[in-house]
Amino acid sequence: MNVKNQDSSFVKKTGSEKLEVLSIKGQSLSFPKHFHESYCITLVLQGIQCTKLGSNTIFTSPNNLSIINPYEVHSSSFLHPNAHFYTIYISPKTIESYSNNLIQFQNDPIYDIDLNSTFIDIIKKIKVNDVISTSKVLNYFIENLIKYKKTINTSPTFTIPWQNVSDFINNNLESSIKVSDLATIAGINKYNFSKQFKNTSGMSPMHYILMKRVFEAKKKIKPSTNLSQLAYEYNFVDMSHFSRHFKRFVGLSPKQYQKVLF
Repeated sequence: MNVKNQDSSFVKKTGSEKLEVLSIKGQSLSFPKHFHESYCITLVLQGIQCTKLGSNTIFTSPNNLSIINPYEVHSSSFLHPNAHFYTIYISPKTIESYSNNLIQFQNDPIYDIDLNSTFIDIIKKIKVNDVISTSKVLNYFIENLIKYKKTINTSPTFTIPWQNVSDFINNNLESSIKVSDLATIAGINKYNFSKQFKNTSGMSPMHYILMKRVFEAKKKIKPSTNLSQLAYEYNFVDMSHFSRHFKRFVGLSPKQYQKVLF
């Protein structure tokens, strides 16, 4: 993928709205099981998005929106060799400011011409760095998106002892983490721990840790970031190891991601 191409990938973070936009064009993608701490809203332009969410498989066709709620464990792929899509990540606090509480959106594809048009308008405003217009258009988009909510969303957090395990992982992402140590924290026999952890989180312990390391490292990437040092800080063996897993979860390598930041 040529990340220099004007129509290819780009990433834009807008701090004022707690908003991140990812655009990827021109490659086949497959993302392993993971979750986001934000609402993940994708407009498919080319290809068919296949999302596995629990026991359900959801297919999103071009010109449809898909929404993944915070902490929903899912995997996804695009059934086209040259997928093209835009994804907007919106913080729960931003959504909550419009609904007075945390909500869940439906996972079924949404075909709404007005929402699609507004979504594209957000992308255009962000590309030219028009902060004021972006905020206005985003307001309109969220106000109209709310009608697709389904239920009140209670924060999906681990229960004790799993919360203690989650806290330990979050506080030690830059260190070596052993499954045996996590089992001890949970007070569970290490031979049963991995199975119980997967039943609780939807992922194996090591997959969960790897995902958390990638996304935490991603938050720290700026145009001037030393990526090799960042890989070392988050306990990746080397840059190649970091790059391989970063691309699995993000869709771009760390260098590509850094290069298309603006």
